[in-house]
Amino acid sequence: MTVPRKKSSDLGKLFQASISPAYLLDDRRGIVYCNAACARWCEIEPDQLLGQVCEYRSDRSDRAQLVAALLCPPPEALAGALRNGEIAARAADGAIRRRRAEFVPLEQSDGGIQLLVVAATHDLQTDDDATALATTALREQTSAELHARLQQLNRDWQAAHQSSRIYGDSPTMRRVRALVDVAAGCRASVLIVGPAGSGRQHVAKAIHCGRGGQPTGNLLPLACGLLDGEVLRAQLAPLTQKRSSGNELHTLLLTEVDRLPGELFPELLHLLRSESPRLRIVSTASQSLVGQIAGDEMPAELAAGLSTLQIEMSPLTARLDDLPLLAQAFIERLNGQGDKQLAGVAPEALDRLAAYPWPGNVAELIEILGVAFDRAEGPMIVSADLPERVAHGISAAHRPRRDDQPIVLDEFLAEVENELIRRALARSKGNKAKAARLLGLTRPRLYRRMIQLGLASPTDVPEFTPMPDDEES
Repeated sequence: MTVPRKKSSDLGKLFQASISPAYLLDDRRGIVYCNAACARWCEIEPDQLLGQVCEYRSDRSDRAQLVAALLCPPPEALAGALRNGEIAARAADGAIRRRRAEFVPLEQSDGGIQLLVVAATHDLQTDDDATALATTALREQTSAELHARLQQLNRDWQAAHQSSRIYGDSPTMRRVRALVDVAAGCRASVLIVGPAGSGRQHVAKAIHCGRGGQPTGNLLPLACGLLDGEVLRAQLAPLTQKRSSGNELHTLLLTEVDRLPGELFPELLHLLRSESPRLRIVSTASQSLVGQIAGDEMPAELAAGLSTLQIEMSPLTARLDDLPLLAQAFIERLNGQGDKQLAGVAPEALDRLAAYPWPGNVAELIEILGVAFDRAEGPMIVSADLPERVAHGISAAHRPRRDDQPIVLDEFLAEVENELIRRALARSKGNKAKAARLLGLTRPRLYRRMIQLGLASPTDVPEFTPMPDDEES
Protein backbone atom coordinates (compact mmCIF):
# COMPACT_ATOMS: atom_id res chain seq x y z
CA MET A 1 0.00 0.00 0.00
CA THR A 2 1.02 3.63 -0.48
CA VAL A 3 1.06 6.03 2.48
CA PRO A 4 0.00 9.60 1.61
CA ARG A 5 2.70 12.10 2.46
CA LYS A 6 0.39 14.29 4.52
CA LYS A 7 -0.30 11.41 6.87
CA SER A 8 3.31 10.33 7.36
CA SER A 9 3.99 12.85 10.14
CA ASP A 10 0.85 11.76 11.95
CA LEU A 11 1.96 8.13 11.70
CA GLY A 12 5.38 9.08 13.05
CA LYS A 13 3.82 10.71 16.09
CA LEU A 14 1.56 7.71 16.56
CA PHE A 15 4.41 5.18 16.48
CA GLN A 16 6.64 7.35 18.68
CA ALA A 17 4.00 7.29 21.40
CA SER A 18 3.33 3.56 20.97
CA ILE A 19 4.52 0.98 23.48
CA SER A 20 5.00 -1.50 20.61
CA PRO A 21 8.49 -1.54 19.09
CA ALA A 22 8.32 -0.24 15.52
CA TYR A 23 10.89 0.57 12.86
CA LEU A 24 11.06 1.27 9.15
CA LEU A 25 13.44 -0.17 6.54
CA ASP A 26 14.19 1.44 3.19
CA ASP A 27 14.47 -0.52 -0.07
CA ARG A 28 18.10 -1.38 0.80
CA ARG A 29 17.20 -2.78 4.24
CA GLY A 30 18.62 0.26 6.01
CA ILE A 31 16.91 1.33 9.26
CA VAL A 32 15.55 4.83 8.62
CA TYR A 33 13.28 5.08 11.66
CA CYS A 34 12.81 3.41 15.02
CA ASN A 35 10.55 4.49 17.84
CA ALA A 36 11.47 4.84 21.49
CA ALA A 37 9.90 1.47 22.38
CA CYS A 38 12.12 -0.29 19.83
CA ALA A 39 15.27 1.40 21.17
CA ARG A 40 14.34 0.49 24.75
CA TRP A 41 13.64 -3.13 23.83
CA CYS A 42 16.96 -3.44 22.01
CA GLU A 43 18.79 -1.53 24.79
CA ILE A 44 20.47 0.80 22.30
CA GLU A 45 20.35 4.49 21.50
CA PRO A 46 18.24 5.29 18.42
CA ASP A 47 21.04 7.22 16.70
CA GLN A 48 23.26 4.12 16.95
CA LEU A 49 20.66 2.06 15.13
CA LEU A 50 19.66 4.49 12.39
CA GLY A 51 21.53 3.82 9.15
CA GLN A 52 22.39 0.23 10.07
CA VAL A 53 21.62 -2.32 7.34
CA CYS A 54 19.58 -5.36 8.35
CA GLU A 55 21.13 -8.64 7.19
CA TYR A 56 19.57 -12.04 7.81
CA ARG A 57 22.54 -13.46 9.67
CA SER A 58 23.55 -14.27 13.23
CA ASP A 59 27.31 -13.87 13.50
CA ARG A 60 27.78 -10.14 14.00
CA SER A 61 30.09 -9.03 16.84
CA ASP A 62 29.66 -5.25 16.55
CA ARG A 63 26.85 -4.22 18.90
CA ALA A 64 24.88 -2.00 16.48
CA GLN A 65 25.30 -4.45 13.58
CA LEU A 66 24.18 -7.32 15.81
CA VAL A 67 21.04 -5.43 16.88
CA ALA A 68 20.22 -4.71 13.24
CA ALA A 69 20.76 -8.38 12.30
CA LEU A 70 18.43 -9.56 15.07
CA LEU A 71 15.79 -7.10 13.85
CA CYS A 72 16.11 -8.29 10.25
CA PRO A 73 12.78 -9.58 8.92
CA PRO A 74 12.74 -13.00 7.22
CA PRO A 75 13.67 -12.83 3.51
CA GLU A 76 10.11 -13.63 2.49
CA ALA A 77 9.01 -10.34 4.07
CA LEU A 78 11.98 -8.50 2.56
CA ALA A 79 10.73 -9.66 -0.84
CA GLY A 80 7.53 -7.66 -0.30
CA ALA A 81 5.15 -10.27 1.12
CA LEU A 82 2.68 -9.17 3.77
CA ARG A 83 3.18 -11.61 6.60
CA ASN A 84 3.82 -12.24 10.28
CA GLY A 85 6.99 -13.57 11.84
CA GLU A 86 9.49 -13.06 14.63
CA ILE A 87 12.24 -10.61 15.43
CA ALA A 88 14.73 -10.69 18.28
CA ALA A 89 16.68 -8.43 20.58
CA ARG A 90 19.75 -9.14 22.66
CA ALA A 91 19.98 -7.60 26.10
CA ALA A 92 23.18 -6.28 27.60
CA ASP A 93 23.46 -9.47 29.70
CA GLY A 94 23.39 -11.57 26.51
CA ALA A 95 19.83 -12.88 26.80
CA ILE A 96 18.00 -13.19 23.47
CA ARG A 97 14.35 -12.14 23.56
CA ARG A 98 11.82 -12.73 20.78
CA ARG A 99 8.55 -11.11 19.80
CA ARG A 100 5.94 -11.69 17.16
CA ALA A 101 5.88 -8.96 14.54
CA GLU A 102 3.95 -7.82 11.49
CA PHE A 103 5.85 -6.88 8.33
CA VAL A 104 3.96 -4.41 6.19
CA PRO A 105 5.36 -3.42 2.76
CA LEU A 106 4.86 0.26 1.88
CA GLU A 107 5.04 1.25 -1.76
CA GLN A 108 6.72 4.59 -2.42
CA SER A 109 5.88 7.06 -5.16
CA ASP A 110 9.16 6.28 -6.92
CA GLY A 111 8.33 2.58 -7.04
CA GLY A 112 10.57 1.57 -4.15
CA ILE A 113 9.33 -0.58 -1.28
CA GLN A 114 9.81 0.30 2.37
CA LEU A 115 9.04 -2.23 5.10
CA LEU A 116 7.29 -1.25 8.30
CA VAL A 117 7.84 -3.62 11.22
CA VAL A 118 5.59 -3.49 14.27
CA ALA A 119 6.33 -5.89 17.12
CA ALA A 120 4.15 -7.16 19.95
CA THR A 121 4.34 -5.58 23.38
CA HIS A 122 5.50 -8.74 25.17
CA ASP A 123 8.33 -11.20 24.59
CA LEU A 124 7.25 -14.42 22.92
CA GLN A 125 9.78 -16.73 24.51
CA THR A 126 12.65 -16.64 26.92
CA ASP A 127 16.21 -17.62 26.22
CA ASP A 128 15.58 -20.86 28.12
CA ASP A 129 12.88 -21.71 25.57
CA ALA A 130 15.37 -21.06 22.77
CA THR A 131 17.80 -23.47 24.40
CA ALA A 132 15.25 -26.25 23.88
CA LEU A 133 15.80 -25.90 20.14
CA ALA A 134 19.15 -27.64 20.57
CA THR A 135 17.40 -30.80 21.73
CA THR A 136 15.15 -30.97 18.66
CA ALA A 137 16.28 -33.07 15.71
CA LEU A 138 17.86 -30.44 13.49
CA ARG A 139 16.52 -31.97 10.32
CA GLU A 140 12.98 -31.37 11.60
CA GLN A 141 13.51 -27.67 12.29
CA THR A 142 12.38 -24.90 10.02
CA SER A 143 14.84 -22.33 8.70
CA ALA A 144 13.43 -19.82 11.22
CA GLU A 145 14.14 -22.24 14.09
CA LEU A 146 17.65 -22.89 12.75
CA HIS A 147 18.14 -19.12 12.52
CA ALA A 148 17.11 -18.79 16.17
CA ARG A 149 19.46 -21.62 17.17
CA LEU A 150 22.34 -19.89 15.40
CA GLN A 151 21.58 -16.68 17.27
CA GLN A 152 21.80 -18.51 20.56
CA LEU A 153 24.90 -20.48 19.59
CA ASN A 154 26.68 -17.33 18.47
CA ARG A 155 25.75 -15.65 21.73
CA ASP A 156 27.18 -18.49 23.82
CA TRP A 157 30.24 -19.09 21.65
CA GLN A 158 31.13 -15.47 20.93
CA ALA A 159 31.29 -14.73 24.64
CA ALA A 160 34.49 -16.76 24.59
CA HIS A 161 35.53 -16.94 20.93
CA GLN A 162 34.26 -13.92 19.06
CA SER A 163 36.01 -14.75 15.80
CA SER A 164 35.08 -18.43 15.59
CA ARG A 165 32.23 -20.23 13.83
CA ILE A 166 32.37 -23.86 14.93
CA TYR A 167 28.77 -24.93 14.39
CA GLY A 168 26.93 -28.11 15.22
CA ASP A 169 24.94 -29.71 18.01
CA SER A 170 26.19 -33.27 17.49
CA PRO A 171 28.16 -34.85 20.37
CA THR A 172 31.27 -34.64 18.18
CA MET A 173 31.05 -30.87 17.74
CA ARG A 174 30.12 -30.24 21.36
CA ARG A 175 33.29 -32.10 22.31
CA VAL A 176 35.31 -30.10 19.77
CA ARG A 177 34.10 -26.81 21.25
CA ALA A 178 34.91 -28.00 24.77
CA LEU A 179 38.44 -29.00 23.73
CA VAL A 180 38.95 -25.69 21.92
CA ASP A 181 38.07 -23.95 25.20
CA VAL A 182 40.70 -26.02 26.99
CA ALA A 183 43.35 -25.49 24.30
CA ALA A 184 42.71 -21.75 24.12
CA GLY A 185 43.39 -21.41 27.82
CA CYS A 186 46.83 -23.06 27.84
CA ARG A 187 49.98 -23.25 25.75
CA ALA A 188 50.06 -27.04 25.27
CA SER A 189 50.77 -28.40 21.80
CA VAL A 190 47.57 -29.34 19.97
CA LEU A 191 47.06 -31.83 17.13
CA ILE A 192 43.86 -31.46 15.08
CA VAL A 193 43.10 -34.72 13.27
CA GLY A 194 40.62 -35.13 10.44
CA PRO A 195 40.13 -35.40 6.69
CA ALA A 196 40.80 -32.49 4.36
CA GLY A 197 37.97 -29.97 4.30
CA SER A 198 36.65 -30.86 7.77
CA GLY A 199 37.51 -27.47 9.29
CA ARG A 200 40.85 -28.25 10.93
CA GLN A 201 42.45 -24.86 10.21
CA HIS A 202 39.35 -23.04 11.40
CA VAL A 203 39.63 -24.82 14.74
CA ALA A 204 43.33 -23.92 14.86
CA LYS A 205 42.51 -20.24 14.37
CA ALA A 206 39.89 -20.41 17.13
CA ILE A 207 42.55 -21.77 19.50
CA HIS A 208 44.94 -19.01 18.47
CA CYS A 209 42.35 -16.29 19.09
CA GLY A 210 41.90 -17.48 22.67
CA ARG A 211 38.93 -17.28 24.97
CA GLY A 212 38.56 -13.54 24.62
CA GLY A 213 38.41 -13.72 20.84
CA GLN A 214 41.44 -11.44 20.53
CA PRO A 215 44.84 -13.06 19.87
CA THR A 216 47.77 -11.71 21.88
CA GLY A 217 50.46 -12.79 19.42
CA ASN A 218 51.04 -13.73 15.79
CA LEU A 219 49.73 -16.75 13.88
CA LEU A 220 52.35 -18.32 11.60
CA PRO A 221 50.95 -21.03 9.28
CA LEU A 222 53.48 -23.35 7.58
CA ALA A 223 52.60 -26.01 5.00
CA CYS A 224 54.74 -28.97 6.07
CA GLY A 225 54.72 -30.65 2.67
CA LEU A 226 56.52 -27.63 1.17
CA LEU A 227 59.07 -26.97 3.90
CA ASP A 228 62.82 -27.35 3.88
CA GLY A 229 65.29 -26.68 6.66
CA GLU A 230 66.23 -23.17 5.56
CA VAL A 231 62.62 -22.03 5.28
CA LEU A 232 61.69 -23.54 8.64
CA ARG A 233 64.61 -21.87 10.45
CA ALA A 234 63.89 -18.53 8.81
CA GLN A 235 60.25 -18.66 9.87
CA LEU A 236 60.95 -19.81 13.41
CA ALA A 237 63.67 -17.24 14.14
CA PRO A 238 61.33 -14.27 14.75
CA LEU A 239 59.17 -16.32 17.10
CA THR A 240 61.92 -17.91 19.13
CA GLN A 241 64.18 -14.84 19.37
CA LYS A 242 61.59 -12.11 19.89
CA ARG A 243 61.58 -10.76 23.42
CA SER A 244 57.85 -10.54 24.09
CA SER A 245 56.35 -8.90 27.12
CA GLY A 246 53.21 -9.56 29.14
CA ASN A 247 51.03 -12.49 28.13
CA GLU A 248 51.84 -12.43 24.42
CA LEU A 249 51.57 -15.92 22.94
CA HIS A 250 52.45 -16.73 19.32
CA THR A 251 51.02 -19.76 17.51
CA LEU A 252 52.96 -21.88 15.02
CA LEU A 253 50.41 -23.65 12.80
CA LEU A 254 51.90 -26.70 11.07
CA THR A 255 49.42 -27.83 8.43
CA GLU A 256 49.61 -31.48 7.33
CA VAL A 257 52.36 -32.21 9.84
CA ASP A 258 52.21 -35.90 8.85
CA ARG A 259 53.84 -34.81 5.57
CA LEU A 260 56.78 -33.12 7.30
CA PRO A 261 60.12 -34.19 5.67
CA GLY A 262 62.20 -36.40 7.94
CA GLU A 263 65.19 -34.06 7.67
CA LEU A 264 63.21 -31.48 9.67
CA PHE A 265 62.38 -33.78 12.59
CA PRO A 266 65.45 -32.70 14.60
CA GLU A 267 64.62 -28.99 14.10
CA LEU A 268 61.06 -29.44 15.32
CA LEU A 269 62.08 -31.72 18.17
CA HIS A 270 64.60 -29.12 19.33
CA LEU A 271 61.84 -26.49 19.28
CA LEU A 272 59.58 -28.69 21.40
CA ARG A 273 62.34 -29.37 23.92
CA SER A 274 63.08 -25.66 24.26
CA GLU A 275 59.58 -25.07 25.70
CA SER A 276 59.50 -21.43 24.69
CA PRO A 277 57.02 -19.66 27.00
CA ARG A 278 55.89 -17.41 24.14
CA LEU A 279 55.21 -20.08 21.53
CA ARG A 280 52.46 -22.66 21.12
CA ILE A 281 52.45 -25.31 18.37
CA VAL A 282 49.17 -26.30 16.74
CA SER A 283 49.30 -28.97 14.02
CA THR A 284 46.86 -30.56 11.61
CA ALA A 285 47.07 -34.11 10.25
CA SER A 286 44.90 -36.64 8.48
CA GLN A 287 45.53 -39.25 11.18
CA SER A 288 46.84 -39.54 14.71
CA LEU A 289 50.63 -39.37 14.95
CA VAL A 290 51.02 -41.59 18.00
CA GLY A 291 50.75 -45.28 17.14
CA GLN A 292 50.13 -44.64 13.44
CA ILE A 293 53.51 -43.47 12.17
CA ALA A 294 56.45 -45.87 12.31
CA GLY A 295 59.30 -44.92 14.56
CA ASP A 296 61.74 -44.64 11.67
CA GLU A 297 59.45 -42.07 10.01
CA MET A 298 58.68 -39.84 13.01
CA PRO A 299 60.34 -40.22 16.41
CA ALA A 300 57.94 -41.23 19.16
CA GLU A 301 59.04 -38.23 21.25
CA LEU A 302 58.16 -35.83 18.45
CA ALA A 303 54.80 -37.51 17.74
CA ALA A 304 53.86 -37.40 21.42
CA GLY A 305 55.12 -33.83 21.85
CA LEU A 306 52.94 -32.56 19.03
CA SER A 307 49.90 -34.43 20.41
CA THR A 308 49.71 -33.20 24.01
CA LEU A 309 46.08 -32.39 23.29
CA GLN A 310 44.31 -34.03 20.33
CA ILE A 311 41.10 -32.78 18.72
CA GLU A 312 39.35 -35.05 16.23
CA MET A 313 37.28 -33.59 13.39
CA SER A 314 34.83 -36.09 11.91
CA PRO A 315 33.98 -36.22 8.21
CA LEU A 316 30.69 -34.54 7.35
CA THR A 317 29.02 -37.87 6.54
CA ALA A 318 29.64 -38.96 10.15
CA ARG A 319 27.71 -35.97 11.56
CA LEU A 320 24.85 -35.36 9.15
CA ASP A 321 22.69 -34.11 12.02
CA ASP A 322 24.82 -30.95 11.89
CA LEU A 323 24.17 -30.45 8.17
CA PRO A 324 21.03 -28.24 8.47
CA LEU A 325 22.66 -25.92 10.99
CA LEU A 326 25.88 -25.74 8.97
CA ALA A 327 23.93 -24.96 5.81
CA GLN A 328 21.93 -22.26 7.60
CA ALA A 329 25.12 -20.70 8.95
CA PHE A 330 26.80 -20.58 5.54
CA ILE A 331 23.68 -19.17 3.85
CA GLU A 332 23.48 -16.42 6.45
CA ARG A 333 27.14 -15.63 5.94
CA LEU A 334 26.48 -15.25 2.20
CA ASN A 335 23.59 -12.92 3.08
CA GLY A 336 26.16 -10.48 4.39
CA GLN A 337 28.13 -10.37 1.12
CA GLY A 338 25.58 -8.74 -1.18
CA ASP A 339 22.02 -7.57 -1.68
CA LYS A 340 20.46 -11.04 -1.89
CA GLN A 341 18.92 -12.37 1.33
CA LEU A 342 17.84 -16.02 1.64
CA ALA A 343 15.98 -17.63 4.52
CA GLY A 344 17.85 -20.94 4.28
CA VAL A 345 17.61 -24.31 2.53
CA ALA A 346 14.27 -25.96 1.79
CA PRO A 347 13.67 -29.40 3.40
CA GLU A 348 13.73 -31.33 0.11
CA ALA A 349 17.06 -29.71 -0.79
CA LEU A 350 18.44 -30.64 2.64
CA ASP A 351 17.41 -34.23 1.99
CA ARG A 352 19.38 -34.15 -1.27
CA LEU A 353 22.42 -32.74 0.49
CA ALA A 354 22.17 -35.41 3.19
CA ALA A 355 22.28 -38.14 0.51
CA TYR A 356 25.45 -36.74 -1.08
CA PRO A 357 28.70 -38.58 -0.13
CA TRP A 358 30.71 -35.37 0.64
CA PRO A 359 34.24 -36.32 -0.42
CA GLY A 360 35.31 -32.71 0.24
CA ASN A 361 33.52 -32.47 3.61
CA VAL A 362 32.52 -29.05 4.98
CA ALA A 363 34.69 -27.17 2.49
CA GLU A 364 32.73 -28.77 -0.35
CA LEU A 365 29.43 -27.92 1.37
CA ILE A 366 30.44 -24.25 1.40
CA GLU A 367 31.32 -24.42 -2.30
CA ILE A 368 28.06 -26.13 -3.30
CA LEU A 369 25.93 -23.75 -1.25
CA GLY A 370 27.73 -20.81 -2.87
CA VAL A 371 26.66 -22.05 -6.31
CA ALA A 372 23.09 -22.71 -5.12
CA PHE A 373 22.91 -19.28 -3.47
CA ASP A 374 23.76 -17.57 -6.76
CA ARG A 375 21.20 -19.67 -8.65
CA ALA A 376 18.33 -19.25 -6.18
CA GLU A 377 15.50 -17.05 -7.42
CA GLY A 378 13.15 -17.51 -4.47
CA PRO A 379 13.59 -16.83 -0.74
CA MET A 380 15.08 -20.30 -0.14
CA ILE A 381 17.45 -22.70 -1.85
CA VAL A 382 15.50 -25.54 -3.47
CA SER A 383 16.66 -28.78 -5.08
CA ALA A 384 16.75 -27.26 -8.56
CA ASP A 385 19.31 -24.68 -7.34
CA LEU A 386 21.86 -27.33 -6.34
CA PRO A 387 24.70 -27.92 -8.83
CA GLU A 388 24.48 -31.01 -11.06
CA ARG A 389 27.34 -32.77 -9.31
CA VAL A 390 25.07 -33.34 -6.28
CA ALA A 391 22.75 -35.51 -8.37
CA HIS A 392 25.74 -37.28 -9.98
CA GLY A 393 27.31 -37.94 -6.58
CA ILE A 394 24.08 -39.33 -5.13
CA SER A 395 23.64 -41.61 -8.16
CA ALA A 396 27.21 -42.92 -7.91
CA ALA A 397 26.89 -43.49 -4.16
CA HIS A 398 23.82 -45.71 -4.66
CA ARG A 399 25.46 -47.95 -7.24
CA PRO A 400 26.76 -51.19 -5.71
CA ARG A 401 30.51 -51.13 -5.66
CA ARG A 402 32.20 -54.05 -7.34
CA ASP A 403 34.62 -55.89 -5.13
CA ASP A 404 38.04 -56.33 -6.67
CA GLN A 405 38.32 -59.98 -7.65
CA PRO A 406 41.79 -61.57 -7.51
CA ILE A 407 43.21 -62.66 -10.86
CA VAL A 408 44.62 -66.21 -10.75
CA LEU A 409 47.11 -66.02 -13.61
CA ASP A 410 47.28 -69.75 -14.42
CA GLU A 411 43.49 -70.02 -14.58
CA PHE A 412 43.21 -66.87 -16.71
CA LEU A 413 45.86 -68.08 -19.19
CA ALA A 414 44.22 -71.53 -19.35
CA GLU A 415 40.88 -69.90 -20.28
CA VAL A 416 42.56 -67.86 -23.00
CA GLU A 417 44.39 -70.92 -24.39
CA ASN A 418 41.20 -72.97 -24.28
CA GLU A 419 39.34 -70.35 -26.31
CA LEU A 420 42.15 -70.05 -28.90
CA ILE A 421 42.31 -73.82 -29.42
CA ARG A 422 38.51 -73.98 -29.86
CA ARG A 423 38.64 -71.24 -32.49
CA ALA A 424 41.54 -72.91 -34.34
CA LEU A 425 39.65 -76.24 -34.42
CA ALA A 426 36.54 -74.46 -35.68
CA ARG A 427 38.46 -72.75 -38.51
CA SER A 428 40.16 -76.02 -39.46
CA LYS A 429 36.83 -77.91 -39.29
CA GLY A 430 38.29 -80.34 -36.74
CA ASN A 431 41.57 -81.00 -38.63
CA LYS A 432 44.02 -81.05 -35.76
CA ALA A 433 47.11 -80.86 -37.96
CA LYS A 434 45.78 -77.66 -39.57
CA ALA A 435 44.70 -76.31 -36.18
CA ALA A 436 48.20 -76.90 -34.85
CA ARG A 437 49.69 -74.93 -37.75
CA LEU A 438 47.25 -72.03 -37.11
CA LEU A 439 48.38 -71.93 -33.49
CA GLY A 440 52.08 -72.28 -34.30
CA LEU A 441 52.28 -75.59 -32.43
CA THR A 442 53.33 -79.11 -33.27
CA ARG A 443 50.61 -81.74 -33.31
CA PRO A 444 52.00 -83.59 -30.25
CA ARG A 445 52.03 -80.35 -28.25
CA LEU A 446 48.48 -79.49 -29.36
CA TYR A 447 47.28 -82.96 -28.30
CA ARG A 448 48.97 -82.62 -24.88
CA ARG A 449 47.38 -79.17 -24.28
CA MET A 450 43.95 -80.43 -25.36
CA ILE A 451 44.20 -83.28 -22.85
CA GLN A 452 45.43 -80.92 -20.09
CA LEU A 453 42.60 -78.45 -20.78
CA GLY A 454 39.93 -81.14 -20.92
CA LEU A 455 39.29 -80.72 -24.64
CA ALA A 456 40.25 -84.32 -25.38
CA SER A 457 40.89 -87.58 -23.55
CA PRO A 458 44.05 -89.74 -23.91
CA THR A 459 42.05 -92.34 -25.85
CA ASP A 460 41.25 -89.73 -28.50
CA VAL A 461 44.92 -89.22 -29.35
CA PRO A 462 46.11 -91.33 -32.34
CA GLU A 463 49.43 -93.17 -32.18
CA PHE A 464 51.81 -91.81 -34.71
CA THR A 465 55.53 -91.39 -35.33
CA PRO A 466 56.49 -87.73 -35.27
CA MET A 467 58.04 -86.36 -38.44
CA PRO A 468 61.09 -84.11 -38.08
CA ASP A 469 59.03 -80.99 -38.55
CA ASP A 470 56.70 -82.17 -35.72
CA GLU A 471 59.53 -82.30 -33.16
CA GLU A 472 59.54 -79.59 -30.53
CA SER A 473 62.55 -77.38 -30.48
